[in-house]
Amino acid sequence: MRKVRAIGCLTSLFPFIFIIFLVFMILGTSITTNSSSESALKKVDGVTYVAHWTNDSAYTHHFLHQRYGITIEQVEGFIRSQGYDPVGRASGQAFLEAQEKSGIDVRVLVAFAQMESAYGTAGVAKQFPEANIWGYGCFDSDPNQGRDWGPERAFKNFREYQIEKLGNYNLEIMDERANQYALGVLPAGKGVYYTDTSGTGKARASVMEAFDKYIDEHGGTPEAPTPDLSNISHLPITYDPNNTYPWGQCTWGVKTLAPWVGNYWGNAGQWLYSAQSAGFSTGSTPRVGAVAVWNNTYWGHVAVVTAINGNQIQVMEANYAGDGYNADPRGIGNYRGWFVPTGVTGYIYPK
Repeated sequence: MRKVRAIGCLTSLFPFIFIIFLVFMILGTSITTNSSSESALKKVDGVTYVAHWTNDSAYTHHFLHQRYGITIEQVEGFIRSQGYDPVGRASGQAFLEAQEKSGIDVRVLVAFAQMESAYGTAGVAKQFPEANIWGYGCFDSDPNQGRDWGPERAFKNFREYQIEKLGNYNLEIMDERANQYALGVLPAGKGVYYTDTSGTGKARASVMEAFDKYIDEHGGTPEAPTPDLSNISHLPITYDPNNTYPWGQCTWGVKTLAPWVGNYWGNAGQWLYSAQSAGFSTGSTPRVGAVAVWNNTYWGHVAVVTAINGNQIQVMEANYAGDGYNADPRGIGNYRGWFVPTGVTGYIYPK
């Protein structure tokens, strides 16, 4: 396989992962918690906020969960506390813009920038000012390729490929993938973000924790606002005793909401093929009542479209990404509000 190294040529990039979804069940509220209030999740305008960390740990923190209200001054103050100048690609404004565009927690972006390129002052990032500072796109065989991976291309691919497709959504998983790579047990054509097995993920988690502590000591952050649930659409839930899918899985949820779908269609990623074989029409345009299919992960995911507004949709689903609000107690709900359905492979339409 082709390995990809980081900006400092310390790490490697690309393909592998099987998805692990953490399931948080809630009872009709807008906030879901586990055993600690530190893990309280709140979804506002499509962004999931957490008081500090997913599962109370920076090491297991979901990269797409954010701390609400971090300021430019806090980002730049922390960078200075680490001995670097927050300028250019490493300015507080640049980091917060990257968070807004990518959805990746700014604390994650800061930690990667510090560990990969010393905020752009080392390695290929220093050699090529147009390159990104997160170690993304520097191949072992040709480190100069890093010049072609600018910041926006890098964080977009980090989210869409590493996090959403491969499932590398926390540092614990990334370390495990690196260990599998070192042991030579990754399936053919699969890969990792970095190959270092000397505690790379835990070192980055330590930077994230230091940043979070700095925020607490320098003004803290406000509580995320309560989400507006008044415009969330719903479908009636009728539990089908003939539903053959595993209880609580996304396939089970869709069969519950849309009894017209077939049984024994396999994992969600197989549903487009199974539906076509069963005579259902499929396409790339969302319709209310259609089943949206994502097959860019090992298991895939399915949901039922409940509303459309321009380029945004709402869905109802089960077992979505480990967080949710306004869910049915048995695991089905509208978890996302309005969102742009990036990554949907196709839609299955009822006959």
